[in-house]
Amino acid sequence: MSALQFLREKAGVLVAGVIGLSLFLFVVSDFFGKGRGQRMKAKKYYEIGQISGEYISYQDYELRLQNLLEIYKISGRTNIDEATNESIREQTWQQMVRENILDLQYKKLGIGVSTEEVDELVLGNKPHQVVQQLFTDPKTGAFNKSFLVNFLKQTEVDETAKKYWLFFENEIVNDRMNTKYNNLVSKGLFVTSKQAEFDKKLLANTVDFSYILKNYATIADSSVTVSESDLQSYYSKHKESYKRTALRDIEYVTFDVVPSEDDKKQTEQWINKTKEEFATATDPVQFINLTADSRYVGFFIPLGNVPENLKEYVKKEDLTNIFGPYTEDGSYKIAKLIAVANRPDSVHVRHILLSASKARSLEVVKQKADSLIKLIKSGVKFETLAMANSDDQGSANIGGDLGWFQEGRMVLPFNNACFSAKKGDIVTAETTFGIHIIEILGQSKDSRKYNIGYIDRKIIPGSVTNQKAYSEASQFAGTNDTYEKFTKAIAEKGLNKRVANNIAPQQKTLPG
Repeated sequence: MSALQFLREKAGVLVAGVIGLSLFLFVVSDFFGKGRGQRMKAKKYYEIGQISGEYISYQDYELRLQNLLEIYKISGRTNIDEATNESIREQTWQQMVRENILDLQYKKLGIGVSTEEVDELVLGNKPHQVVQQLFTDPKTGAFNKSFLVNFLKQTEVDETAKKYWLFFENEIVNDRMNTKYNNLVSKGLFVTSKQAEFDKKLLANTVDFSYILKNYATIADSSVTVSESDLQSYYSKHKESYKRTALRDIEYVTFDVVPSEDDKKQTEQWINKTKEEFATATDPVQFINLTADSRYVGFFIPLGNVPENLKEYVKKEDLTNIFGPYTEDGSYKIAKLIAVANRPDSVHVRHILLSASKARSLEVVKQKADSLIKLIKSGVKFETLAMANSDDQGSANIGGDLGWFQEGRMVLPFNNACFSAKKGDIVTAETTFGIHIIEILGQSKDSRKYNIGYIDRKIIPGSVTNQKAYSEASQFAGTNDTYEKFTKAIAEKGLNKRVANNIAPQQKTLPG
């Protein structure tokens, strides 16, 4: 499956509401639907904050929020929970803060990022960390430049792919601008010779003195007369200290959004169509990572750990057949047997970890690994080299020994290197931690194991379902605009009235 297809599948119409939409949210929506005159009279109600003296409107913020939500959904995160949603809201606000404050400073100082710099940050020998994270090879855990190049080709013919990429490219540019700005600031922060001289003299000059202390508690209250004007004066000067946070008790109803039968049918149609494409995919692993809601796991498991509904399927060891679709945990799924192999149940290994850093490139690390392997093969003790060279401080002092562990306990590239080799082998693995030199010290008996890949798609409410719930709740809010109407409508419609007490202005969630 191409990146173009992936993005088309992952994009979609943004939903108009979220699960558990509360009444007070729709009051805001209803307010915005009124005439311009009313809006101008109540301007403060739709301005959500100030940045550098400039008011930020609810509409501007909501537009930014929806754009960022779209990026999340294009990336495959179709099921955004409340915690993620809150994180996106905060990210949106911080982005607006940055643009209103930092971008102005960048312009004043003439800070920018050239096209050549962007090319180097994306396609250079040391690509930006965002690029490395986006285009990681699931088989090796390392950055794969070919993935990047293929994706960039897709952006030339697909607007959604282009929008997705430009978002990250913009973040890369902003990060570089911020780095330049911080470098300028750091260069301007230093202690002058006069300041240093003054501090030195200040510390050198000391005095000895005596003092006495009388506690206020030793003075009798009866000996002090406090007038009304004294109290008023003190209060006026300190009244800010006595302010309390405004709290509210509210009653509200929610209109939950649940997938309709049509939503389920659309998801089922998608999984059936994807099943046909999956059957002809030349790289099943890449197809899974570009298509499914969940990423490819990649570990081999024994028959006893295979889900019950898949056991008969995997026993046939047919790598061409696809199982499903079936439903599980609110998702449609299909499964494909990626590989079958005889592998040990557990292994005993020791390793030397060589991590890359700004001071030591990955290429230098690889050369170091080659040198250490030659020393090991020449007879130098592995544990001696581990103690002297390994960056894994947890195992270096015991010669790099990691003990016995079962498959699935380590990151995939390291895991595969250990369980694919034989006792006595010296192998290497590249992970996000660096380069590992591994010696296989022991292995348990081999057993038949299965590598299964899954494509899943969460059954979620579609835009029509969301809009229907939104309209219902919005109509309820607009019609029942007094407490009496609100209470009566709840009883007539059989809705569940909820109560939330002591709600603070900055509170982001409601109980219930």
